[in-house]
Amino acid sequence: MTYAFFSFPLSGHNTPHVELVRALVGRGETVYYYTSKALWHRFNDVPELRLMAYPEPFQSYFDSLSDKHQRHGDLIYMMHCFYKAAALLIDFCLLEIPDKNIDYVIVDSFSIYARIACKVLGVPMCKVFPSIIGDKTAVKNSGRMQAELIKMIAKDFWHLIGIFIINLKFLLKYKNTVKLADVMSPEQDLTLVMTSKTFHPGSDQYGKHVHFLGADHKRTHFYRPSEREGILASMGSVLQHEGFYETCAEATKDLDCTLYVILGPNMQSTQKALEAYPHVTLLAHLSLDAFREKIAKSKVFITHGGYNSIQNGLLYCTPMLIRPFSPEQSTNAYLVEKANCGKQLTGKGYNAKNMKMGIQALLNDPEIEGHLRIQSDALSSGIGIEKAIDLLQEDNLRSR
Repeated sequence: MTYAFFSFPLSGHNTPHVELVRALVGRGETVYYYTSKALWHRFNDVPELRLMAYPEPFQSYFDSLSDKHQRHGDLIYMMHCFYKAAALLIDFCLLEIPDKNIDYVIVDSFSIYARIACKVLGVPMCKVFPSIIGDKTAVKNSGRMQAELIKMIAKDFWHLIGIFIINLKFLLKYKNTVKLADVMSPEQDLTLVMTSKTFHPGSDQYGKHVHFLGADHKRTHFYRPSEREGILASMGSVLQHEGFYETCAEATKDLDCTLYVILGPNMQSTQKALEAYPHVTLLAHLSLDAFREKIAKSKVFITHGGYNSIQNGLLYCTPMLIRPFSPEQSTNAYLVEKANCGKQLTGKGYNAKNMKMGIQALLNDPEIEGHLRIQSDALSSGIGIEKAIDLLQEDNLRSR
């Protein structure tokens, strides 16, 4: 069988795909994986995988979005961008799928272009959600997502109109589209979700076609070390926020422990400011395994609340202090706090004094380890990667 995986080339979305494609290729299947060339290195140890680049018009447009990092947290604005990106790739997908004799397509939740192409061509597909499903079931059960959604619509109403216009154009040209309400919906397709049923809001309300994998990797030898050291601060690879790391340094300077900081690219001024703090140790870019190991060995993990980061915090039982910068991260932070596995700092509460108090509260909470173990065990007891591949292959055969 021949599979195509149309990813959306965001770093956080690609991370959970690595083990999926490795396992699928390991079954002897032919797999074409479409993404940006900048992310190909993540698959260096899967030599049988056929890496494919998206065409230049899309890549140039996608690269231009990186210059607008101040708006990366505005979901409606970004969705408008994703629909504009889809307009650059639908025809490409319509040619690639028959040209490569693709039997079955795997799509990222944001790969609107591939979803429309599959509908037009009548090719079966599976949806992969790298984090929480953002449909009406999750919104209704999260306790936070509905309020965030209202804020987003009020802020970016005109971009919502832009999405409507693009959808109308898709309907006229292709007789198919993916409505905004369905972008984050499993609909009726086989759906793989990279979290646990315990953590996901309303997980028991989904149909039998929705499966929760748990963690995207197995816990390794550094799981739950007996001794933990220092505090780790990392904002991930997407968002940047001036003053974040300096606030972390101020908050931890009197806590008698090392603050380990992982800086993103183009943050030379922040690096220079942090060098004034003797308790701060700057870490070079870490491999994914090294990053996970550092989380596992830390007493507290200060993070922006991106899902890959919080999943690792939960899996390795590391209390989290979360400073969200987007509605999605705010929802993640709410769910972590609701599970009693961390605390969040938002709005006026974001300052060094409150951050220090939050860290101390986490360090002195005698019950947090038990709550973290519940979430960690739930992530470890999901269906897992190999069972997910079984489901993919069965769905492929059933669809033929």
